[in-house]
Amino acid sequence: MAPFGGKALSLIGVGAFAVYGLASYANGERELLQARAYDSVSGTSQIIVPPAVLEYLRSQMTANRWQRAVAVIPSPEAAISLPHFRIITIHVDFTPLEAIARQRWAGRVEKLFVIVQEQMTGNGKAEALLKSFVDYSFDEWRPISIDGMIVYEQ
Repeated sequence: MAPFGGKALSLIGVGAFAVYGLASYANGERELLQARAYDSVSGTSQIIVPPAVLEYLRSQMTANRWQRAVAVIPSPEAAISLPHFRIITIHVDFTPLEAIARQRWAGRVEKLFVIVQEQMTGNGKAEALLKSFVDYSFDEWRPISIDGMIVYEQ
């Protein structure tokens, strides 16, 4: 009778691990599907950079037929929505002001767009980012407010 009890105990232990693994897998899949549903509604690239800003940049590229336009964006996911642009990703919201102020970007391009969230203008980070482009005059940046973002261009 002891061998039967040992087998039953082993079977119950293996069964418990199997049920735990299956429940864990199902929970992970549920969370993944919920995240996909959220992304399909909002678009990953539009979480930080709204569709209106991306459309503005694409329309400017098409209308002016630039070949060397650069977009400085706060989200690498938005880059896929900007074909033909050269992209620089700078996470202004996560980067300390001192680190932004130390950056230096040299050189000129056909057109330069710097996109920041509106709240970055109040904390000095937007100004520091614009000043980091050393070959561009700070006073010549033209700001355009679109859907909670500021698009600076020169």
